[in-house]
Amino acid sequence: MPQQEIILCDETGYPGVFARYAHFFAPGRIIFLRGDLGAGKTTFVRAVCTELAVEDLVSSPSFAILNVYHTPDFRIAHFDLFRLSAAHQLDEIGALDFLDALVFVEWPENCAGFFPDPDLEIAFEFARQDGRRLCLREGK
Repeated sequence: MPQQEIILCDETGYPGVFARYAHFFAPGRIIFLRGDLGAGKTTFVRAVCTELAVEDLVSSPSFAILNVYHTPDFRIAHFDLFRLSAAHQLDEIGALDFLDALVFVEWPENCAGFFPDPDLEIAFEFARQDGRRLCLREGK
């Protein structure tokens, strides 16, 4: 698929993005999230988790590296690789044991090549005041 671009007035538009790309948010799928600090990556994961009926508190895994959430049917693994610099650090936490989950990876470039190619990549950019520009590209 060629790259798709979506402009949102603010982060309240994330549920609409979920609805449009819902087939990607399933177990066994890998979603790479790219963008600057504060661009909305974790907020997007929170919106997807809400749409998938996750009842857990969804927070940034910046310090934990991995947060796991549970939908009624499957689990979600949310990785934040911002503080990592080597793939062996992911081996130590058993990251590949989560490939049967829906996997979100923030800052995938910090451990490039560790995860399989993503099913979907989303790049988040700031746009017009509180707006966001999302560039979505299918992988695999």
